[in-house]
Amino acid sequence: TLKSFPDRRLDADNVIWSKDPDPQGDFFYSSHRITSKMTNLGPSEFGSATGRKVRVTTFADTKARQNDIFEEWLVRDYGAMVFQMGLDPMSVAKVSAEADHATGLSIHDNHAPNRVGMDVHTARPGTASEDVIMALVNSGWSDRSLYDYRVRGDYPYAQSLYGADQITESRQEWLAGFRNVRFRADHICEVPYLGDAVDVALRWSMTAEHVGPGRYGNPTGETVYILGISHFRLLEGIIREEATLWDDVGVMRMIEGIRLGR
Repeated sequence: TLKSFPDRRLDADNVIWSKDPDPQGDFFYSSHRITSKMTNLGPSEFGSATGRKVRVTTFADTKARQNDIFEEWLVRDYGAMVFQMGLDPMSVAKVSAEADHATGLSIHDNHAPNRVGMDVHTARPGTASEDVIMALVNSGWSDRSLYDYRVRGDYPYAQSLYGADQITESRQEWLAGFRNVRFRADHICEVPYLGDAVDVALRWSMTAEHVGPGRYGNPTGETVYILGISHFRLLEGIIREEATLWDDVGVMRMIEGIRLGR
């Protein structure tokens, strides 16, 4: 990444953390939201240098024990990155899938263990604010009553939305073509933010059957797995801000890999 974007700058937008129990001793869990401004001055996994400036959001969730990070989940807005580089996300995904297929890599097969146990929430017992987010997860992000009518949201492709109507409609559009959509909370924690506000971090998983046309092309009939991370700001028990990411180019790459593997 540094060779591709040598002037990369990482600005910390927020850190939400918790101290969690573990058989080997307590560890700290932290969820970082980062904005990177950088210029594509070197060849990248997407091709030759374009000279384009990009601004990309990244989430990095980590586990650390005695100041050593021993596990990490990383979600970057590759959709925004390739679009700002002047490339087409679906074309990029197809080229990447073809390279995967040539080397025998199957992202879909690698996610087989992650598709198991989607009914089991591993999040710890929640506070009132965390319960609001769990209610949102259990509604499949469709319960508008959990959002303030002035809510602002940031999503893949550097998309900025305003209002519960735009947020829930965008989510429905994303899920078009999927059936038996299931969300699971993998970790949730909160920290206070100024006066009465609370910031909540959620790492989540989703599985769904790809059975209809939509943003990912013709259906494959397979169950796909998506990892996502979200940050919420709640005020008076309602969501005022949301930032949610999943790697949409990675999802396209996985689905194209399914097609090539047949």
